[in-house]
Amino acid sequence: MLFLPSEKQHHLLQGLWRGDGYVNIVREVPRAGYSTISGQLAGQIKTLPLRKGFIPSIYKEKGSIIEDITHRELYRIHVGDVNSLKKLCGILGIECALTGTVKEHSWIKDGFLFTPITSTDTMQYTGKVHNLEIADQHSYATDAFTVHNCGDVMYIYIKVKDDVLTDVKFKTFGCGAAIATSSMVTDLAKGKTIQEGLKITRNDVAENLGGLPPQKMHCSNLAADALHDAIHDYLRKQGREPPLPPDAKKEEHDHSCEADEDSLIHIETNVPKRP
Repeated sequence: MLFLPSEKQHHLLQGLWRGDGYVNIVREVPRAGYSTISGQLAGQIKTLPLRKGFIPSIYKEKGSIIEDITHRELYRIHVGDVNSLKKLCGILGIECALTGTVKEHSWIKDGFLFTPITSTDTMQYTGKVHNLEIADQHSYATDAFTVHNCGDVMYIYIKVKDDVLTDVKFKTFGCGAAIATSSMVTDLAKGKTIQEGLKITRNDVAENLGGLPPQKMHCSNLAADALHDAIHDYLRKQGREPPLPPDAKKEEHDHSCEADEDSLIHIETNVPKRP
């Protein structure tokens, strides 16, 4: 259904919603919904509204037994935003004169959905981990996200007393390897003197992690270089000339973390004000 022409997707939404969905615009908090026991169907139906310009949410409801009736686990598609409800009503041919505050926690612009991550879960996993890397952009699409597994942004913060790195923290936006190397370099540097910290090399970071795949070695470069930059910054603020780290002679610049001027990655420059 995701590859149907737009007009057919329009009619498909009509049929699905009129069959197993509902719209209630007279209740105090208007909303609409659709339910199915098929996770695959729910995922596809979640995508169709986005192509029509309105934003649904999806959640899974556990199975239950109510009054001796067994209800299977199901998926619910929920539409509650005023603008989204108006667009859905337009597709379904329902007169709708809704008014109210539009909560712009999520919005669609230039074909992209911008929405916050509301929660994260940690799960135990044992098995193979596959590194997906796409030429040039290093990006790929999942069921609900466009994932960029390179192009890391890393900050290292140090606290110094008597030339000893008493605390080292990091803030990193990037792939798992970037986060791992950031964490490792803070462990290696904490408690070391400034001079010892400057001796921590890129290879030290990678080796203490048990090695990194070749395509992720630049992450260890970033971590060690970020630590050295933080120390250099501290020394300059103290009026002291920082020495060069042991591996300061850097190899040719690695462009694998960058996007060129013709990048297809969209950067939002006009973010709506949040309520």
